[in-house]
Amino acid sequence: MVWNKFLVFTMAAAVTLLIPNSPFSLAEVTATEEIAPSKGPKSRNGKDSEFASQSPSQKDSTKKIALIYIGPGSCDEDCSKAAYEMAELAHLKPRYVGPHDTDPELFKNAAVWIQPGGKSRIVSINMDPELKFNLKKFIFSGGGYVGFCAGGFYSTQKISDTEFEGLGILPGENRLLNEKAEFIVLPLLWLGKKAHVYWEGGPYFLPPPPHQQKGFNYQILAYYADGTAATVQAKYGLGNVVVTGVHPESPLWWKASEKLQDLDGDDFNLAVDMIQRAIEN
Repeated sequence: MVWNKFLVFTMAAAVTLLIPNSPFSLAEVTATEEIAPSKGPKSRNGKDSEFASQSPSQKDSTKKIALIYIGPGSCDEDCSKAAYEMAELAHLKPRYVGPHDTDPELFKNAAVWIQPGGKSRIVSINMDPELKFNLKKFIFSGGGYVGFCAGGFYSTQKISDTEFEGLGILPGENRLLNEKAEFIVLPLLWLGKKAHVYWEGGPYFLPPPPHQQKGFNYQILAYYADGTAATVQAKYGLGNVVVTGVHPESPLWWKASEKLQDLDGDDFNLAVDMIQRAIEN
């Protein structure tokens, strides 16, 4: 018994070092029978919480539900609907979740959470702290997170250079990409290939220091023309976080309404790839 406790402690310490701002530890994620299952969070900082979640070997590959945020902060141009449609293209069963849906059972059969475009600061103000806690627990335990535009802003500890709280699931920081146009189709280099993707006030991402990137498995998937990171992927505990500053999920009518021309048509394949990356074991 002493030896088992030593192994769990050693593994937990390793993950805690990699994720210094996380209230969760691997010991909590790979809880043994000695730890009573939690009925809910005991404290907002996670110090007293007890998680009985899946390890990678226990992760249920049959989970096919995608949870889509809808409510204050989701854009008026049907950003939640666009995210919903991308989940369907990824062969998942999408379900909308509001900012006050705090039942942890929501995550029971979920594979991924998709945070749509909109206003990340409004999301930060309106999302119930308990839902935020449950969401972070879900991701840390192996669930996926996909963020489009505002969903990318919301992924870091702070939203851009403001004091508004983000989820803190992506290391590093983000900043608003300064473009003169409010709506534009931008050229990107996405996984080594040229792509033109709709942009509307989204961020670029500042990676963590190089010595931390390997621990988080931090990867830059796409670059803006100025060389800054447009799309990134990283680990949060056992979960995959995949975020972008652009809108690969945007339907063609978003561009048409602004009289924008996209040389390569829709970019749904990029959005679906983000979702698939997020749900990979």
